[in-house]
Amino acid sequence: MYNEELYKKSWDGPLLRCVAQEDIPKIIAEIHQGWCGSHIGGRSLAVKITRIRYFWPTLVKDAMNFVKRCDVCQRMGSIQHQPTTCMTPILNPIPFAMRGIDLVRKLSKVKGSLEYVVVVVDYSSKGVEAAPLKKTGSDNIAKFLWKHVITRFGVPNILLSNNGPQFGSEELARFCEKYNIEHRFSPVYYPQSNGQTPFSLVYGSEALFPVEARLPTYRLPGFSEEENEQRMREQLNFVDELRDRALYKMKKYKHLMARTYNRRVKNRQFKVGDLVLRLYSITHPRDKDKLSPKWEGPYRISRMIGPGTYELERLNGDMISRIWHASNLVKYYV
Repeated sequence: MYNEELYKKSWDGPLLRCVAQEDIPKIIAEIHQGWCGSHIGGRSLAVKITRIRYFWPTLVKDAMNFVKRCDVCQRMGSIQHQPTTCMTPILNPIPFAMRGIDLVRKLSKVKGSLEYVVVVVDYSSKGVEAAPLKKTGSDNIAKFLWKHVITRFGVPNILLSNNGPQFGSEELARFCEKYNIEHRFSPVYYPQSNGQTPFSLVYGSEALFPVEARLPTYRLPGFSEEENEQRMREQLNFVDELRDRALYKMKKYKHLMARTYNRRVKNRQFKVGDLVLRLYSITHPRDKDKLSPKWEGPYRISRMIGPGTYELERLNGDMISRIWHASNLVKYYV
């Protein structure tokens, strides 16, 4: 005791004033974010408080909790680059039943002012359909699906896409509803080899390369149109076996890939009602200012869509469009 104040002797000698419970929040706030504050981390904040000669029994715990809930620190917090959810390999044994669609943007303009390419990939055979576009509106996407997919290969059961405006429009939703296509967002696409070419998984034999027309290989000298048609029909009897072998190789490869990937996962899950911050650079891609906040919000988790994917709403209850992945969200503490 000194002048009716309680002090604690520190390990390095100086006396530390013991702080009353009601003064703790003011001291922490002033040192962390006051005129001389620099928003340091929780443990560093506790050390700084002792250097200023204050002490209380739960000093480290209170400092850590304060920094954890600091609005500025949360918005400027570091971005975790480790994966936040385990890999879910996409396997589909039925050709043309599941397709992924995406856009290649802003290519060099060619005749007709075409500068985009829409691409559809079959998840079973890995076959690709593509077409150039002048504009990327949902009406053009629907026309492409009709002309290059449905009329040639039939109606797919599932269509996977990202959350781009042309894919999330009401017009494309009506198109999918009309043909009973289940439209899923935020796909995970891995274009790895399955041991077979897309052509062979669709038609049962390998395609002829253009160079073989100029420099014939062993396949061309014995070519007979009648025999070729007959053999093509025979090969179609074995196409299911080819697909089964390819599916087995895909499963084996993706299992190994997922096992390696999942070792790096740092799990991050949220519950409905949790407050979260969203990665700032997603909604402000052109803002390259290093002093800009890394996170924005807070928002509230309104619904869990699947593993690591969520719907968000503002604090006033207004829904936010699109589906958001856990890797772009962090929990917000109040």
